[in-house]
Amino acid sequence: GVQTCALPISIAQSSAIVAVFFSILIAILVLNGVLTAPTRALQLFSSLLTAGSILFGGGPVVVPLLQVGLPPSSSLFAR
Repeated sequence: GVQTCALPISIAQSSAIVAVFFSILIAILVLNGVLTAPTRALQLFSSLLTAGSILFGGGPVVVPLLQVGLPPSSSLFAR
C-alpha cells in the first residue's frame, strides 16, 4: 500500500516557511536587478534560484532558461 509520512509542523509554520522562501526569492531578484554591476556569484545564484523555483518539465525547460540567465562568462555551457 501507500505509505504516508506526517510531519509535526503546523499550518502557521509551513506558511511562514513559504513566506520566507518567497521573500528571499523576491529580494534576490530585486537586488540583482537594482545593482548596476551585480557580482557573478549573485547573478549565478539568482539564475539558479529562479530556475529551481519555477521548474516544470525538467532539463528541456531548465537548460534554455539557465543559458539566458547565467552570466556570459559562465563556463557551465562551454563546449
